[in-house]
Amino acid sequence: MAAFGGDGHQGGDTMAPNGSAVEGLLSQYVQEYMVSSGCSARELAKRATDPKTGLKLAHTYISAIVGGEVARVPDLWRLRALANALSVDDPGGYTARLDQIKAASARQWLDLQVTSAPDDAAGAITVPVDPRLSDAARRRILRGAMALAEAEVLDLEHDI
Repeated sequence: MAAFGGDGHQGGDTMAPNGSAVEGLLSQYVQEYMVSSGCSARELAKRATDPKTGLKLAHTYISAIVGGEVARVPDLWRLRALANALSVDDPGGYTARLDQIKAASARQWLDLQVTSAPDDAAGAITVPVDPRLSDAARRRILRGAMALAEAEVLDLEHDI
């Protein structure tokens, strides 16, 4: 999984679709792809189909992501559809693209740093959070991180 940095957390910047470093937000990631590929939101939406459910993203939703107008973490099917659309030129890159998109989503909506866990971590991941956060905010972050982890397990089970 990609590592994010630039704000005092361990890890480096994630790579944008054209190979340049970005700060790790999904809105920036998608915008960089659209700029480097010359692809509009409408064109991207034509390719944005979730390979598991067949659900499709609307161009207005893609525009909302790029504009930072999506208020909460996108559903997993939306992330898969977006990964599918962005990996059309590199079909073997779908899994890596999905990992980057999930990490960028965690960064944008949950303010979580996603890094690779050490081999001896036994499934545990440490997430630094601002000490000024309330208990309710910490619980929201924990629920979001657990939902992302569960989505990863579901993806693993589907691939087996």
